[in-house]
Amino acid sequence: MPRQSESIANLAVALVKAQSQIEPPRKESTNTYRGWKYADLTAVWEACRKPLQDNGLAVVQTARVPEFHPRTIHAKEGDETVFDAPGVILETTLMHTSGEWITGELYMPATDATLERHGAAVGYARRIALLALLGIAPVDDDEGESFGQSGNGRSADHKGSKALSLDIAVGDMDAITDLKSLLSYWNKFSKDINASPDKAEIVKHFQARRKTLEGARK
Repeated sequence: MPRQSESIANLAVALVKAQSQIEPPRKESTNTYRGWKYADLTAVWEACRKPLQDNGLAVVQTARVPEFHPRTIHAKEGDETVFDAPGVILETTLMHTSGEWITGELYMPATDATLERHGAAVGYARRIALLALLGIAPVDDDEGESFGQSGNGRSADHKGSKALSLDIAVGDMDAITDLKSLLSYWNKFSKDINASPDKAEIVKHFQARRKTLEGARK
């Protein structure tokens, strides 16, 4: 499959100009479980949208899910067959008004087939792919202390009750690979989860993730 148009001469010139105008997005969001800051998708788009438009460039991102594969969970009540998606494939295409284009694909693993997990996977993939395609990198926020950043460059413990977004909660839980750590995460951020407008979906994903990890232990 072709990864670019026959010529990208005009696109290359436009991208060079756009890159010289793009200000690095700031790392103003915090991953509550892993304890680091990152530039979310909104911040990345705010940084690059106008420079792209001013130079006749546009980005299109489309996602597809590979075939579902069955696997067997061995439980006390008997074997159970479940269908897990292996992940999400995101295709990011940079287009120029001349008709020239370049494209790339990014595979993002998924641990289960829930809509929440795939939505979170697409969100993560869109941000990472956009940064890579445009050749830009986020920078630390100058007001790092206001986000709980400690002197070693990592965020300090999450303090106080703060609404936890669905994509962050799903990403956090899917990064956990054992049941004990999942339960610890749930207890640590229970106030944040209760304050979230996405509480019902977060609880649903927690229950699905817990079931997956319990099945892995048997």
